[in-house]
Amino acid sequence: DIAEHYGSLDATIEAGDVVKVGDFHNGKSYITKATSSYSDVLGVVSTQPYDSFGKNYGDEHTVPVALVGRVPVKVTNENGAIAIGDYLTSASLAGHAMKATKPGIIIGQALSSFDGDTATGAVTVFLNVGWY
Repeated sequence: DIAEHYGSLDATIEAGDVVKVGDFHNGKSYITKATSSYSDVLGVVSTQPYDSFGKNYGDEHTVPVALVGRVPVKVTNENGAIAIGDYLTSASLAGHAMKATKPGIIIGQALSSFDGDTATGAVTVFLNVGWY
């Protein structure tokens, strides 16, 4: 995937988290975990981007947010099992995605499946934030 570094005031943000634009502090916008279903997402925190842009600005916590490509994402069974090809959106569980079952903002399409037998898991998604 290709990523861009964003600052965050939340040091718990980690790879696989679904994120959105969050706090505005000292003249800068920061990202935060998405915490509601079908929220206006920015992307997913990357694990190992092929290439990344931006830099760390001093002491702030920065993370690479995938802009496009394949990236692992945390998921929940909130809307049931996830099959390859399903569209994913933000879930009500902070930082997680779920299967999209109605029109709204999506993060992309699942490239792997999640049976939903457990409350949470992970899938690989082709990240392409848009409208479903």
